[in-house]
Amino acid sequence: FTEQDILLATRPSSLVAMGAALDQGYVLAPHRLQPIPHGSDFKGLEVANDTACIIPAAGPFEHVYDVDSNKMSCCDAGRFKPMTIFEPYDNFWWQSGFPKASPDDYVTAHKHLLLYPLIRLTNGTNVVFVGSEHGKLCHPHFGAGVC
Repeated sequence: FTEQDILLATRPSSLVAMGAALDQGYVLAPHRLQPIPHGSDFKGLEVANDTACIIPAAGPFEHVYDVDSNKMSCCDAGRFKPMTIFEPYDNFWWQSGFPKASPDDYVTAHKHLLLYPLIRLTNGTNVVFVGSEHGKLCHPHFGAGVC
C-alpha cells in the first residue's frame, strides 16, 4: 500500500465530496496515522501499565475516541503540529517520552501528546492512534467527506 494507492482505498461515498472540494480550490493530502502503544490495547496483561513502553490508559490519556471511518472524517489543523511547541523531536516524535516516563510521572514525560486526541479506528486494526507519523492532528468529526 503506497501513498499513490490511497485513492484506491478511499471510501467511494467520499469521492463526490472530495471532488467538490478540489473544484473549490482545496488541496487534499493523505496522512498516515501513527499507532501508539496504549494501555487499552493491552487490557488484562501485565504490560498494560508499563510506562517504559506503554502510554497508560489513565489520567489525560484515558479517553480514546472511537472513529468509524464509514461515518466519520479525520480532520487536521492545517500546518499546526502541537509537538512543535515543545522541544524538537526526531522522526519518532511520539516515542520521545518513553525514556523519561515513570509510573509517577508519565504525564510530564508525554506532554507533547496531550494536545492530540487519541483515536481508535473501529473498523480497522482497532488499535490506538495519535495523529500522523509527522505530527499532524486527527480531530474526529461526524460525517464522511471533507472537513
